[in-house]
Amino acid sequence: MMLCLGAVYSWSILRTPIERHFQINSLASGLPYMTSLVFYSVFMVLTGENRTKLPFKTWMYIGAILISAGWILSAFSPHIATLTLFYGCMVGAGVGIMYGIPMILVAQWFPKKKGVMVGLVLAGFGISPLVSAPLARALIVSKGIMPTFLYIGIAFAILLPLLSSLMDSPETISAPEKGQPVESAEIEIPSRDMLKLPSFRQLYLCYFLGTAIGLTMIGLSYPIGVDYLQASPQSIAWMISLFAICNGLGRPFFGWFTDRFSPISSMRLSFGLILSAAILMLIFRENSMLVFGLSFCVFWFNLGGWLALAPASTLRFYGVLYFSQNYGFLFTAYGAGALFGVLASGFLKDWLGHYQGIFWFVLALALLGILFSRRLAQDKT
Repeated sequence: MMLCLGAVYSWSILRTPIERHFQINSLASGLPYMTSLVFYSVFMVLTGENRTKLPFKTWMYIGAILISAGWILSAFSPHIATLTLFYGCMVGAGVGIMYGIPMILVAQWFPKKKGVMVGLVLAGFGISPLVSAPLARALIVSKGIMPTFLYIGIAFAILLPLLSSLMDSPETISAPEKGQPVESAEIEIPSRDMLKLPSFRQLYLCYFLGTAIGLTMIGLSYPIGVDYLQASPQSIAWMISLFAICNGLGRPFFGWFTDRFSPISSMRLSFGLILSAAILMLIFRENSMLVFGLSFCVFWFNLGGWLALAPASTLRFYGVLYFSQNYGFLFTAYGAGALFGVLASGFLKDWLGHYQGIFWFVLALALLGILFSRRLAQDKT
């Protein structure tokens, strides 16, 4: 299921053909991707707030319908605005509805190893481009860009309802809404109290910066490889598969690291790695495919890490009982990061005419992240 949902991370494969098909610039071609990520985060909150009003499988079926219909309708888009509506709004909403439920269930199934187990489940989302990127590239070459949306949508219409029917929750874990105690929780803070805490504001800012960097670089991986490094589209498509593996590995690694050490240590490690990768790209510029591969492995690895680090931090700081609602609010930082990162990077690319300014942008964000993580450490002590 997560492999299907994570196909959104293969947008960079679709982006250049979309620009050629609609004759649009880099900023416009990022709109469907950006909108999808924003709706993804918004519907995470809405589903978390209303999860008990419907059985969780019903939510899964609703999300599956939205995702498959969004991909299929995207195939018939006459311009970028309708593609943004179908791919951005519908697919993003569907992913947001489906994404949070497996995390809630796995935290219930494995209460003593929440960080690493949530990370392992989310690894499927992260490694999705390992499958979806080469598949999308092959479909684009053989069928064209718009039929690619149709074929992927049909596949999702078959797979997602089937996989949703297999989901289940442990009978021995009480639902949070019943007010039963959860054995593994040391502290339980409801959303209305969490939102007032300085630690939540610092955690929100760190998550915003981490996802803004990661989503920006994921969305630009293909055009940077092809346009900036002059590599072949096929070689970059396969490199994105490698990046996807790194994205997937980042989730269980940072989940384990957070369980083993602390959320603050994980954040410092993440921003330090991002800072190093940006410096490498600025030093070597367009002269080294090896540096490109290493740096973008780091960018993808750390985005995956943040998508395990953030829910693990929410569980550690605010407990299990209100996790669905609490993480829903925190996850809006993901949507805000997508909006900020995609718009800012698209503007910088169109304004400067090259990609070097984007690496300076990433470097500045990483430095801010180190600053905010230090403040978070002070708030939690």
